[in-house]
Order: sequence, then structure tokens, then C-alpha cells
Amino acid sequence: MAFIHFGMNTFTDREWGFGNDLPDLFNPTDFSADQIADTVRDGDFAGLIITAKHHDGFCLWPSQYSDYSVKQAPWRNGQGDVVGDLAAACKARDLRFGVYLSPWDRHRADYGHEGYVQFYMRQLHELLTRYGPVCEVWFDGANGGDGWYGGAAETRHIDAETYYRWPEIFALVRKLQPEAVIFAPQGGDVRWIGNEAGRVTSPCWPTVPKGSLNSDILPHGMFGAPVWRPAEVDVSIRPGWFWHEEENGSIRSAAELFDLMFATLGSGANLLLNLPPDRRGRIPALDRDAVRGMAALWRGMLARDYAGAGHITASDTENGRSGDVLLVDDVRYWQAPASVRDVSLKLMLPTRRRFDVVMLSEPLSCGVTIQHYEIEVQEHPRGAFRRVAGGEAVGHCCLVALGGPVEAIAMRVRLFSSDRAPALRRLALYREPKRVYPPTIMRDERGLVVITARDGAAVLYTADGTDPASSGTLYRKPFLFAGGTVRACLAMHAAETGREAIYGLLPTLIRIVEASAPGAEVLLTGRGGGWRSSVGPGHSARIVMTFPARTCIYGVVLTPVEGEPAPVTYAVANGDDGREILSGRFDNMAANAASREIRFREAVCCTRLVLTFSRATGESPVLSIGSLKLLSR
Repeated sequence: MAFIHFGMNTFTDREWGFGNDLPDLFNPTDFSADQIADTVRDGDFAGLIITAKHHDGFCLWPSQYSDYSVKQAPWRNGQGDVVGDLAAACKARDLRFGVYLSPWDRHRADYGHEGYVQFYMRQLHELLTRYGPVCEVWFDGANGGDGWYGGAAETRHIDAETYYRWPEIFALVRKLQPEAVIFAPQGGDVRWIGNEAGRVTSPCWPTVPKGSLNSDILPHGMFGAPVWRPAEVDVSIRPGWFWHEEENGSIRSAAELFDLMFATLGSGANLLLNLPPDRRGRIPALDRDAVRGMAALWRGMLARDYAGAGHITASDTENGRSGDVLLVDDVRYWQAPASVRDVSLKLMLPTRRRFDVVMLSEPLSCGVTIQHYEIEVQEHPRGAFRRVAGGEAVGHCCLVALGGPVEAIAMRVRLFSSDRAPALRRLALYREPKRVYPPTIMRDERGLVVITARDGAAVLYTADGTDPASSGTLYRKPFLFAGGTVRACLAMHAAETGREAIYGLLPTLIRIVEASAPGAEVLLTGRGGGWRSSVGPGHSARIVMTFPARTCIYGVVLTPVEGEPAPVTYAVANGDDGREILSGRFDNMAANAASREIRFREAVCCTRLVLTFSRATGESPVLSIGSLKLLSR
């Protein structure tokens, strides 16, 4: 499925709007639901989910219950309906259609009070009755915090487990759209994988225990647990969820998207890839081309099954079916006798064949039957079988990359279970497609920029932010770079391999003269595992930097430490005169701990800069920062 994040944030350059932006700002210049749906179809996605209302409360449909929607916007003279147009475009292309409706509403004056829940259910009723079949309803886990709230401009906290009356909301969905899948942290039919970076860790079971799920259960599930709730992996093609022009050089390439899809679908999870439209109301060409390239790679891999014309024999069978049904039949399946827990399937190939991917699939009608598997190959008719892979969790799709090509005349799959007879629906052999990856750009603490490409491919680059495909220089060796934007691409695949890196002042030009905790010097190089400082009521994490001469700074880039509490709020001050330059918060840092840029309204020239962080994710008493970069012209 594709996720479509579009709304007020697209026009304000934010990720989480405060709820007080004027509806006049929402005015796409060339909105096309057809172009968005075509992109989704070209990417071989089953359908899309639109952010009908994000946390800022702005509604992409003309809700009769809200004064903050497309009705109040100048777009199409207040007669537009993004949700309706996308629903129609999906129907015309036989795509599934889903809606995202944020429970948190930073615009509404009654948020946090009983009246808001009734309002929310009325809006949900509108979405589920106006636009035809809905395949998935997405309830975000971000709930409560600071917001406009009708002008109160305050912080409101709610109990996310009880405030919204989830049983009533779920019942409403079941009544109005009985076939819809529900995504919600408080229950539902699918679970969050636990991160927004696209990381899937093995094993990834589709079953979980009853009740709330902790951080250990979310990514892995649990074998033999009683609740069927497979994982859904929500991840964006860009660093952010909404479109930002400055992220045009950081789009995942077709090869990187293929790897993401392989890891996600190949672990039995559902991929929900975000494709944010720009201010025209269209998917940008760079994003669209990457998605099309991903689909071409995927189709190319699946075009030929190297297990074809083979013959499968099983050590045991229950239903009398030959193991050959695994090669030709997606409906029938093979299963071991009820008392068997350890079984093997031998695939004899008609000729020696070369492959590097094994696909296994269980029949979901039997539930989860395979706890562990081993894959072995026989490279010569009289040779011994050699183990090449093994793991846990098969589910509806398990793609096993062998780490390199093997040539075999036969393959053996051993299946193990502790409490039931193993069953298998499909066995296939594929070759990974040849992929072209963007170059990698790195700068060390001395200021040397090193650009590398796989297989020694030729690279074009620029050091002034211009397009390397048209004005680039052939990269030959590392070069000194004081700061700014380096862009690079492969010489032979320029259009699909563009990369951009923004570098700040050289670390050698910065001194940290004061910090709320020792060891802050590692922030300048990004090495050493990061810096940690206590934070809480009455005390903040603080860093003071100085420069040898008056320096003009226009922003700061902060990179958190993965898996540790990160800053939520920040303030930047001119240390020369004590004046605040900018303060704010990092939206969605808990779920998406990516690098964040604090860009000043205008460059500030000084010899001393002060950074203050007063809150951490999860209200942790300690925060961590991996690195800091100062952007200077």
C-alpha cells in the first residue's frame, strides 16, 4: 500500500502543524488525483491511504462538522474534495482506498474534553459513508501535547487508552466498513513494527499475545500467540512524511526501495510506503521515477521461477498431495502428518540452476505452522547437501537471500515446529535483479570529502549545489570542503542516482567551551557514540560553542542517537548578546529519530552560539545527541 501525506503541512514546510495556520495557505496549483493514483498503480501497490486529517486538524474533505477544511480554502473556490477525488481515482483503477484520521486535533478548542470524541466519531462516520469501500482505517498513535486548541495555545494531556473510547470507534468501523482493516496502537487488526525507518528484524511473527504490546513484541510478534495481528511497516520515500523541497536530494532510489520491499514483504509484513505530493498536488517526478524503477526491479525478479519443471518429494505428507503443488498451485498446499514436527522437502531440478533467493509461503488457513526452517543445496548429483540459510517465521511470504548465487541440481528444505504439523503453500527460486545504487558522500573532521560508489562506478559531483548531471566534475580523489552542499550521481545512471550532502563548519573551527555534561566534543565529529545529558523540570541540556572569528550561521543540523531518548524542544541563542534566534520542537522525534534541521529565518553572525534542550522523548530524564552541524555560508 502507498501512504499519501498531503495537507496544510505541505504548504507550511512542517511535519506537525500547530493547528493555527490559515486555511488560505492550502492552495494546490495543479492537483491531480489521477496522477497520484497512476503513480501508485505504476508502483504495483494495492492501493493508497490518504491523510484525510493530520494533527493540525485541517480536513481534506468538506466536513460539515469542521470550520477548518477545504471548504474554507481558496483551492477550487472552496468546492474541492481531495478525499473524494482520490477515492474516485482509485475506483477507476481498481485500487484499494483507505483513510487516515488523526485522533489528535491541535486546532479544536474542545480537544481533551468529552465533546471532541463525539465530533471525531461524526467525522469518521462521514469518511466511512461518503466515499465507497474503505480497505483500511489508520489511527495514529500521536496523542496530546501542545497545540492551538481554538486559541488557548496550551499543552493538553489525555489518556490515549480511554479518552477516545476505542471500543465504540472500532465498532463504528466494523458497522460501516466491515471489510476494512484497522490500524491503531490500542488494538485493531495490524500492528506497528515499532519504527518509521523501514527496519524489520527477524523473526517477524504475525501473531501476538492479548492486550497491549511492548517494544519487544511490536517488531517480532510471538510464535504460537493467540491473536492474529501481522506487522505493518510505515516508512517514507523521503526523510520526512510531508513534502519538503530541501529533501529532493535525499529520496530513496529504486534500488533502495527494492531492498526495502524485499526486507518488508519478505518478512511477512505489509509495506506502507509514503509518497508525499508537492505543492502542486502531484507526486514529484523524482519520487515517481524511483517508485516505477522499484516496481520494474520487483517484476524482473519474479518473472522467472528457477524451480520450474522441478519435482518435489516429501519425507511425510498428510493430505496425499504431491509436493509438486508447491511449484504450480497457489490454492492447494502440502502438509505433514498431524504427529510430525520435523519434515523435509527435496526439490530435484531438471538441470543445474543458478539462484540466490528462496521464497517460502505458508497456507494462512492453517495458521502459523513453521517455527524454524533450514535450506540446503546439492551442487552436484552425487555431492552432499550443504546448508546455505536458515531462520524463523515463514508466514504468508518469506524471502531468503542466500548472500550470493549458488548453482545446484537439488535443494532441500527442512521444516520444524514444536506444537503442530508444518504446512507449506509455495516454494520458488529467484535471482536478485541487478541494481544501481547512488554514491555515498562522506566528510571527515579534517574537511576531506570522500565519494564512493559500488563496483568503482564513475561519479560526477559538484560542490556548489548545482546539478552534477549537467555541470558535474568527474570525481577522482578526496577534496577539501569548508562547508555547503555537495551533490553527486553516477555518470552512467545520473537520473536515478542523485545524492546530496549538506556540510556545516569544519569541526576544527568550532570549540565547545561549556556543556551541561562532559564529553560534548564528540558532537562535532559524530563519533564516540554520542553525548548524554540530564534534562527535566528546572534544568536543561546546554551546549555553548565559540568560533575564532565572527561567523555567519544560518542553521543547525542535529542527529539523534538511534534507540535512545532524543531532544524534543530546542532553543538557539546568539551568545554574543544573549538574544534568542529561534526556539521550537522536533515533531515526531520519538517514532522517526532522523536528523533534523533548525533553519534560522536569516543568517546570524556571531562568535558564540548557545543551544538549549529542555525535554526528551518519552519525558526521559536523560537525552542523547549523536552529532551537531552548523550551517554557514
